[in-house]
Amino acid sequence: MNPLLILDLDETLVHANEDPLPIGAGWRIGPYHVYKRPHVDTFLSSMAPLYRLAAWTSSGIDYAAELIPKVFAGYQLEFAWDTTRCTVRTNIETGDRYRLKNLKKVFRRGYDKHRTLIVDDTPEKVAKQYGNHIQIREFTGDMADCELRLLALYLHHIHDNPDFRSLDKRGWRSQATGPLSAAPAP
Repeated sequence: MNPLLILDLDETLVHANEDPLPIGAGWRIGPYHVYKRPHVDTFLSSMAPLYRLAAWTSSGIDYAAELIPKVFAGYQLEFAWDTTRCTVRTNIETGDRYRLKNLKKVFRRGYDKHRTLIVDDTPEKVAKQYGNHIQIREFTGDMADCELRLLALYLHHIHDNPDFRSLDKRGWRSQATGPLSAAPAP
């Protein structure tokens, strides 16, 4: 069975902002102009045959319900979770509150903890299962961004590994090599 790949939305696959950027927005959701990260469609189409896909955002219910079908149009998701599946935590040093994506909730549904990855720009959100996390650079609207092209190469490279948790993923970009690197930009 294919491994599970859980994808964050904001600043990972898209960027949403109340103020428009000087580029055309992909969608308008409530007060937000939403911009797709470059290479999202190519990334998803190259991952779908290798991984079971899921979405997990710490964003609100209504925003997630409208955005997820747009980003993942044409893909069957294992699950699509929003902030209601997150656990609220407080940083004891700063007092700031944040939402934790506790992967134990995923593992309790029968997904193999050794064959599950979560891609998120914020390591704090998956701190309890850092061995399953791949940190991606925050996307804030730069249309020259190539992070998803590199990530696709890396995920192709590790796809057959029996234990993702045993991999040191901190330097994943240096392992992103292969035929996709020669692909033309969209």
